[in-house]
Amino acid sequence: MKALPRYLGLCITLFSSIVCATGADYGIIQQPVHSSAQRMSESFRQHLKQHPELLEISNYDHRSAAQYAGLDLGTSNVVFYLPRELALNTLQQQPLAALDALQAIAFMEAEDGSVSMITNSADYLLKRHDLSLRRLAAWQSINQLAAEGGGNSKVQPREGLITRHSPLPVAAIQQALTKHIEQSTQLQLAASINYADLQHGSSQGLLPETELLLIAAPMLSAPLIQQQASLAVDVFPARLLVLDDPQGGSQLIYNSLSYGLQRHQLALNDAQLASLELQFSQLWKPLLDAAKAVPEQTQGERWRWLYWLLAVLLLIALIAYRKHRAEDP
Repeated sequence: MKALPRYLGLCITLFSSIVCATGADYGIIQQPVHSSAQRMSESFRQHLKQHPELLEISNYDHRSAAQYAGLDLGTSNVVFYLPRELALNTLQQQPLAALDALQAIAFMEAEDGSVSMITNSADYLLKRHDLSLRRLAAWQSINQLAAEGGGNSKVQPREGLITRHSPLPVAAIQQALTKHIEQSTQLQLAASINYADLQHGSSQGLLPETELLLIAAPMLSAPLIQQQASLAVDVFPARLLVLDDPQGGSQLIYNSLSYGLQRHQLALNDAQLASLELQFSQLWKPLLDAAKAVPEQTQGERWRWLYWLLAVLLLIALIAYRKHRAEDP
């Protein structure tokens, strides 16, 4: 595949003085820039428009969301974008990668006026979804900042992923979730992507029905982003992947909140973490209920139910046999 233009390098050259990357061990790249967050965001979006192979999905304004929560953040824009052909090609190997294939770059202004660019490293996607490292160069070519992580992030396959199962098809779940979010006073739908729709005109093979929703919760997220700006990349808005299950119904996959907070090194004690998980659960559970989602059974759990069923059938057979013997003259 032809390498995509390193357009982010132009932004860096024009507007920033690179010092060092931080958080690379966790697949998070953060670099200071010598320009305003607004100017960086606008310039980056202009570059996206010049490269039609890169689709801008959403430009989420955390500052406006914080004002909704009664808090004041500096300029805090996150641009979500997708390299269509590369993403579709990657999902042929691993459909679950749709959760992280959507790229995000955050331009965040701190209280002291300093500005940082933040994104996930390219190898975070590959390692988390156990993808072939042959794809690393292609994903690194998406932007220069994402390539800074090299291949050294300490990420394990499927780390931090939670899976639920629903008997409903993907389209019905998407409609139910959208309706619930529209009626909620605490949730906002930041964006949604139907990966199957992106296949029109693509040279890639067919994908199962796949929907990704970005769900914002400003009252919960704004105070945390004040403490740790990198959370804006992939923790808030929260990502919810709805994927067609070949065995029937759909799978819902999302990130564990505790995993995300720990990965972004937010300093919390056990009580604070438990409180945040409870708040998140109170927002998230109604969504799962709307989708009729239940915890996915492991192979061991399936066998355990089968053993119980066999035991009950054997007991019934034994009772019937003894009754027959007792009635036999």
